[in-house]
Amino acid sequence: MDWIADFLFAAVPWPSSVNGSMVHTRFLGAYKGAAENIKAAVDNLVQKYPDYKIVLTGHSLGGAEAALAAGDFAIKHPEWISKIEAYTYGAPRVGNTVFSNWLSSQPFLIFRVNQSDVVSQVPLGVLGYQHHAQEVWYNTNDQLNFCGSNGEGAPGQNSLTALQMWFLTYLQYPGLGYEVWYLFVDSLKVIF
Repeated sequence: MDWIADFLFAAVPWPSSVNGSMVHTRFLGAYKGAAENIKAAVDNLVQKYPDYKIVLTGHSLGGAEAALAAGDFAIKHPEWISKIEAYTYGAPRVGNTVFSNWLSSQPFLIFRVNQSDVVSQVPLGVLGYQHHAQEVWYNTNDQLNFCGSNGEGAPGQNSLTALQMWFLTYLQYPGLGYEVWYLFVDSLKVIF
C-alpha cells in the first residue's frame, strides 16, 4: 500500500500556518493516521526525560512521515524545537517548494539520506514537488557527501540520470537488514 500512496500525486494545503504550502495528500493522510498517538507518546516522554532529544526517522513513506512530524511538532510544540532532529532514508518528495523551503528553514537538524534510489525521485519535480534540505548523498562509490542547503542540488541525487537509478538501492540503505526484503516481498503479495 505504501507504493500505491507514493504514486498518487495529489497535493493539499498543509500546514495551514504556511501560506502556499502544499504536501502530498497520501503522505499527510498516513501521518495523520498515527499523529495523535505519536504526539501523546512523545509528550509523555518529553515530560519524563526533559533533557533528551526527539529523534524522528523513517525509510521511504516513513521518511515522508518523519519530515511531516518534524514540521508538525515545530508548529504545535515550539518548545520542542531545540530537541528535534530528523533523519530520513530514501524518502520521496513530500511537498512543494514553499513547504520544502519552510521545512528546510526550521532551526533543527533535518537530514535526508539518499543514494541512487528511484523512490526518492517521486513525486516528480515537474509536478511541483521538491525535496527539503539537507541531503546526505551516498554516491555510487559509497562516498558520503553533504549537499548544502538546497534540497535538489548537486552533487546529490540530481547528479544522476534516470538510467543510473536502481530500484534495489531502495532496499540497501545503511542499517537496513534483510527484514526490508521480507516487507517488500509481503507488499508485492498484497499488490498482486
